[in-house]
Amino acid sequence: MRAAAAAVGRRLAVWLLLAALCVPSARASAAGACLNQWACEAIGLEAAGDAPLYPVRVALIDTGVTPAAVPGLPLAPGRNYVFPDGDTEDRIGHGTRLAGIIAGAARAESRVDGVAPGAVIVPLVYQSAHSGGVRQNAGTPALAQAIRDAVDVYGCRVINISAGQRRPDDALRDAVAHAEARGAIVVAAAGN
Repeated sequence: MRAAAAAVGRRLAVWLLLAALCVPSARASAAGACLNQWACEAIGLEAAGDAPLYPVRVALIDTGVTPAAVPGLPLAPGRNYVFPDGDTEDRIGHGTRLAGIIAGAARAESRVDGVAPGAVIVPLVYQSAHSGGVRQNAGTPALAQAIRDAVDVYGCRVINISAGQRRPDDALRDAVAHAEARGAIVVAAAGN
Protein backbone atom coordinates (compact mmCIF):
# COMPACT_ATOMS: atom_id res chain seq x y z
CA MET A 1 0.00 0.00 0.00
CA ARG A 2 2.77 2.46 0.96
CA ALA A 3 4.73 1.65 -2.24
CA ALA A 4 1.62 2.25 -4.36
CA ALA A 5 1.01 5.61 -2.67
CA ALA A 6 4.65 6.60 -3.25
CA ALA A 7 4.37 5.67 -6.94
CA VAL A 8 1.22 7.78 -7.31
CA GLY A 9 2.99 10.64 -5.52
CA ARG A 10 5.96 10.43 -7.88
CA ARG A 11 3.72 10.44 -10.95
CA LEU A 12 1.82 13.45 -9.59
CA ALA A 13 5.08 15.31 -8.88
CA VAL A 14 6.33 14.63 -12.41
CA TRP A 15 3.04 15.90 -13.85
CA LEU A 16 3.19 19.04 -11.72
CA LEU A 17 6.80 19.66 -12.70
CA LEU A 18 5.94 19.22 -16.37
CA ALA A 19 3.04 21.63 -15.99
CA ALA A 20 5.22 24.16 -14.18
CA LEU A 21 7.90 24.05 -16.85
CA CYS A 22 5.40 24.35 -19.67
CA VAL A 23 3.77 27.51 -18.37
CA PRO A 24 3.98 30.04 -21.19
CA SER A 25 6.38 32.93 -20.72
CA ALA A 26 5.36 36.55 -21.07
CA ARG A 27 7.36 36.75 -24.31
CA ALA A 28 5.94 33.65 -25.98
CA SER A 29 4.35 34.54 -29.26
CA ALA A 30 1.81 31.72 -29.33
CA ALA A 31 -0.97 31.31 -26.80
CA GLY A 32 -0.40 28.18 -24.76
CA ALA A 33 3.28 28.04 -25.80
CA CYS A 34 5.34 25.25 -24.30
CA LEU A 35 9.10 24.60 -24.20
CA ASN A 36 9.18 20.93 -25.18
CA GLN A 37 6.65 19.20 -27.42
CA TRP A 38 6.87 15.84 -25.61
CA ALA A 39 6.26 17.52 -22.24
CA CYS A 40 3.38 19.53 -23.70
CA GLU A 41 1.74 16.46 -25.17
CA ALA A 42 2.19 14.59 -21.87
CA ILE A 43 0.08 17.15 -20.05
CA GLY A 44 -2.14 18.26 -22.93
CA LEU A 45 -0.67 21.67 -23.85
CA GLU A 46 0.01 23.04 -27.32
CA ALA A 47 3.70 23.21 -28.33
CA ALA A 48 5.33 26.58 -29.02
CA GLY A 49 7.45 25.63 -31.99
CA ASP A 50 10.11 28.33 -32.33
CA ALA A 51 8.46 30.91 -30.06
CA PRO A 52 11.13 32.93 -28.22
CA LEU A 53 11.11 32.01 -24.53
CA TYR A 54 13.30 33.45 -21.82
CA PRO A 55 15.17 31.02 -19.58
CA VAL A 56 13.13 29.89 -16.60
CA ARG A 57 15.30 29.47 -13.48
CA VAL A 58 14.58 26.21 -11.66
CA ALA A 59 15.80 25.74 -8.09
CA LEU A 60 16.80 22.13 -7.63
CA ILE A 61 16.76 21.52 -3.86
CA ASP A 62 18.43 18.14 -3.99
CA THR A 63 21.89 16.54 -3.92
CA GLY A 64 23.67 19.01 -6.22
CA VAL A 65 24.62 18.72 -9.89
CA THR A 66 27.68 17.28 -11.62
CA PRO A 67 28.03 19.37 -14.81
CA ALA A 68 30.39 16.88 -16.49
CA ALA A 69 27.66 14.22 -16.34
CA VAL A 70 25.34 16.31 -18.53
CA PRO A 71 27.58 18.37 -20.86
CA GLY A 72 26.08 21.69 -21.84
CA LEU A 73 23.56 21.72 -18.99
CA PRO A 74 22.40 25.31 -18.40
CA LEU A 75 23.63 25.75 -14.83
CA ALA A 76 23.77 28.81 -12.54
CA PRO A 77 25.73 29.11 -9.31
CA GLY A 78 23.91 27.77 -6.28
CA ARG A 79 24.66 26.98 -2.64
CA ASN A 80 25.53 24.01 -0.46
CA TYR A 81 23.38 24.03 2.70
CA VAL A 82 24.86 20.77 4.03
CA PHE A 83 28.51 21.82 3.90
CA PRO A 84 28.42 25.66 3.70
CA ASP A 85 32.05 25.88 2.58
CA GLY A 86 31.52 23.13 -0.01
CA ASP A 87 30.65 23.27 -3.69
CA THR A 88 27.41 22.16 -5.35
CA GLU A 89 28.93 19.02 -6.92
CA ASP A 90 26.59 15.99 -6.70
CA ARG A 91 28.06 13.27 -4.47
CA ILE A 92 24.96 11.06 -4.57
CA GLY A 93 23.68 11.32 -8.17
CA HIS A 94 20.00 12.12 -7.72
CA GLY A 95 20.21 15.86 -8.42
CA THR A 96 22.25 15.38 -11.58
CA ARG A 97 19.73 12.90 -13.00
CA LEU A 98 16.85 15.23 -12.19
CA ALA A 99 18.66 18.22 -13.74
CA GLY A 100 19.04 16.18 -16.94
CA ILE A 101 15.32 15.37 -16.94
CA ILE A 102 14.40 19.02 -16.43
CA ALA A 103 16.83 20.94 -18.61
CA GLY A 104 18.68 18.33 -20.66
CA ALA A 105 21.71 19.83 -22.30
CA ALA A 106 22.30 22.85 -24.49
CA ARG A 107 24.41 20.90 -27.02
CA ALA A 108 22.70 18.56 -29.48
CA GLU A 109 25.59 16.05 -29.39
CA SER A 110 24.93 15.36 -25.69
CA ARG A 111 21.81 13.35 -26.67
CA VAL A 112 19.94 14.52 -23.57
CA ASP A 113 16.58 16.15 -24.33
CA GLY A 114 15.07 17.64 -21.19
CA VAL A 115 11.49 18.63 -20.51
CA ALA A 116 12.47 22.31 -20.61
CA PRO A 117 15.80 22.58 -22.44
CA GLY A 118 15.84 26.36 -22.07
CA ALA A 119 15.58 26.23 -18.27
CA VAL A 120 18.54 27.19 -16.11
CA ILE A 121 19.19 24.91 -13.13
CA VAL A 122 20.18 26.45 -9.78
CA PRO A 123 21.56 23.65 -7.54
CA LEU A 124 20.70 24.16 -3.87
CA VAL A 125 22.30 21.23 -2.04
CA TYR A 126 20.06 19.93 0.74
CA GLN A 127 21.50 16.41 0.92
CA SER A 128 25.08 15.32 0.30
CA ALA A 129 27.61 12.72 1.36
CA HIS A 130 30.81 12.82 3.36
CA SER A 131 33.98 11.54 1.69
CA GLY A 132 33.29 8.13 3.30
CA GLY A 133 29.88 7.97 1.60
CA VAL A 134 27.73 8.66 4.69
CA ARG A 135 24.75 10.77 3.65
CA GLN A 136 23.71 13.88 5.52
CA ASN A 137 20.88 16.34 5.00
CA ALA A 138 20.90 19.95 6.08
CA GLY A 139 17.77 19.78 8.27
CA THR A 140 14.39 21.47 8.14
CA PRO A 141 15.57 25.02 8.93
CA ALA A 142 18.03 24.84 6.01
CA LEU A 143 15.31 23.45 3.73
CA ALA A 144 13.07 26.40 4.59
CA GLN A 145 15.98 28.79 3.96
CA ALA A 146 16.74 27.15 0.60
CA ILE A 147 13.12 27.67 -0.49
CA ARG A 148 13.27 31.35 0.48
CA ASP A 149 16.68 31.81 -1.15
CA ALA A 150 15.41 30.20 -4.36
CA VAL A 151 13.13 33.18 -4.98
CA ASP A 152 14.85 35.98 -3.04
CA VAL A 153 18.49 35.31 -3.93
CA TYR A 154 18.40 33.22 -7.12
CA GLY A 155 15.23 34.51 -8.83
CA CYS A 156 13.75 31.06 -9.50
CA ARG A 157 10.22 30.67 -10.88
CA VAL A 158 10.07 26.91 -10.26
CA ILE A 159 11.30 25.17 -7.11
CA ASN A 160 11.72 21.39 -7.17
CA ILE A 161 12.12 19.89 -3.70
CA SER A 162 13.53 16.39 -3.45
CA ALA A 163 13.04 16.15 0.29
CA GLY A 164 10.22 15.49 2.66
CA GLN A 165 8.99 16.10 6.16
CA ARG A 166 7.08 13.63 8.32
CA ARG A 167 5.45 16.27 10.50
CA PRO A 168 4.02 19.71 9.78
CA ASP A 169 6.54 22.50 10.26
CA ASP A 170 5.55 26.15 10.49
CA ALA A 171 8.86 27.49 9.13
CA LEU A 172 8.65 25.17 6.12
CA ARG A 173 5.01 26.05 5.49
CA ASP A 174 5.86 29.77 5.72
CA ALA A 175 8.78 29.38 3.30
CA VAL A 176 6.55 27.68 0.71
CA ALA A 177 3.89 30.37 1.16
CA HIS A 178 6.60 33.03 0.76
CA ALA A 179 7.80 31.48 -2.52
CA GLU A 180 4.27 31.10 -3.88
CA ALA A 181 3.43 34.70 -2.94
CA ARG A 182 6.34 35.79 -5.13
CA GLY A 183 4.98 33.82 -8.08
CA ALA A 184 7.08 30.66 -7.82
CA ILE A 185 5.66 27.21 -8.45
CA VAL A 186 6.77 24.77 -5.74
CA VAL A 187 6.88 21.08 -6.64
CA ALA A 188 7.64 18.21 -4.24
CA ALA A 189 6.99 14.49 -4.59
CA ALA A 190 4.41 13.12 -2.17
CA GLY A 191 6.51 9.96 -1.94
CA ASN A 192 9.35 11.96 -0.39
